[in-house]
This record gives sequence, C-alpha cells and structure tokens, in this order.
Amino acid sequence: EKADANATRQREAIEKIAEALNPAPAEHAFSIEWQSKDSFVLCNTGTAPVTVNAIANDPDGNFVGEIPFTLDTGRSRHFYEALTVNSTPVDELVLDIADSDTPIIVPLRRI
Repeated sequence: EKADANATRQREAIEKIAEALNPAPAEHAFSIEWQSKDSFVLCNTGTAPVTVNAIANDPDGNFVGEIPFTLDTGRSRHFYEALTVNSTPVDELVLDIADSDTPIIVPLRRI
C-alpha cells in the first residue's frame, strides 16, 4: 500500500509539472502576421469564436477594416494601417470584445 501511495504522489506531481509546462490554450487569444509595412492579418489563435466590437486605442481610425466582426478559431481578418500626418503608430491593439469587460491587448511587433 505504501508503494501505491508513493506511486500516486509521483504521478500527481508529474501531472502538475506537465500542466505547468503545457498550459491549456486561452479561450480568447490573437496573433498578428504582418503582410507589408502597413498591412497585417489579425488571427484568432484562441479556442473559441470571438466578436471584436472595436479597436479601443484607435480613435483616429488609422486601422482600416470592417468592425465589428466575428472570427472563428483559426480564422483571420486583414487590416491596413493608414496613418495620417498627425497620428502616431501604436505598439499594440486594444481590442474591445463581446462578452468581456476586459479588453484583449495584442502586441504589434512591426516588421
């Protein structure tokens, strides 16, 4: 019985380590794939469809694309960044998504 208890504790410890090394994917997650210096694709890398209601940090409308929109898992949406003379490029997208009080922040790592 003592050997069984030790084996159970070892198995549980290994499972906890495996979970820490391979966390469950996020329900809402995005990535950016740049197509050119002013064009990118926003990809839904999460586990659920998501509706983007707005880009919260784009009051000047520098990101050209149809909003709101819904992306299924693995799908993407193309955007152009059309900066004006007075606008400044941002380093991240702040996405207002449906059914969430917390915006999603997506880094814009430029090419």
